[in-house]
Amino acid sequence: MNNTKAFVSCVAVALFSAGCGGGGGGDQPQTVRINDKVELSVPESTVERVSASNTVDKIEPVQASENFSLSFNGSEISIVASDLERPVLGSYDVYMSKGNDTLIQRYEIMGVNTSAQTIESQAFAIQENADDILALSEDKKIYEFLVDLGYLREDLTPAQRDALIDKFDATAQATYPAAKSSFEQLSQAYDDYQAGVIGESALEAYLNTALSDLDAHGAYGYGMIRNLDATTSAVMATLPDSGLEFVEAQARFSRYFADSMLTTDPETGATTYTTGFEILTPLTGL
Repeated sequence: MNNTKAFVSCVAVALFSAGCGGGGGGDQPQTVRINDKVELSVPESTVERVSASNTVDKIEPVQASENFSLSFNGSEISIVASDLERPVLGSYDVYMSKGNDTLIQRYEIMGVNTSAQTIESQAFAIQENADDILALSEDKKIYEFLVDLGYLREDLTPAQRDALIDKFDATAQATYPAAKSSFEQLSQAYDDYQAGVIGESALEAYLNTALSDLDAHGAYGYGMIRNLDATTSAVMATLPDSGLEFVEAQARFSRYFADSMLTTDPETGATTYTTGFEILTPLTGL
């Protein structure tokens, strides 16, 4: 009986102590890792300044990059990015004070190789749209439209119309294998560039090869359009031989945005086709 009373008393004391916050430790400094990462993009050869959520005590590299230099003053962090040959990534833990506690937050910094952005854009466009570019899909779309227009104008018989439609096949041309091969090599090079395996100059070399092969391959599409001049001269001006050029605003390759084909309204800034090429508007998305 005495043992039972003693046990109950101990339990009561323990419960009372727990209820009253016994055991201490409430004022002890704690180290807390913040789950949300800070992700930043810093252009090459620039200084980026960002404000941390609290006063910074130190910055420790997790996966440092020699292209970044970090410093701090109070809650402001300065990131200096050097000249880059490829994209780089650096990870750092930022230690901050909040009262007696220490907060740790991960900063992931992407260095942007701004001098290679045009090269990157073209390489990415080819990687993403290789099949359509190699098939000269835009040329084929406009070619078929012009053939159908010729048929509707009764310049072509049904048999002539069908024969012309069946004739366009860019993938069957002798230039196709070389262009396809250089596109595949460029795609791999772009992945290697993004991974930091190769630099800007190597990527540019692969791109130049791909563009040279594309120029040779694209001549087929231009020739097929020009073969329709006899039936399209009444509805469209003669297409200039501008080749397939990269249209930055649309991130794609096209021969239908040559300067000689376009005009810009001085008041509104709107760009439209010049006289003779208006028929292309719904086909190219201008």
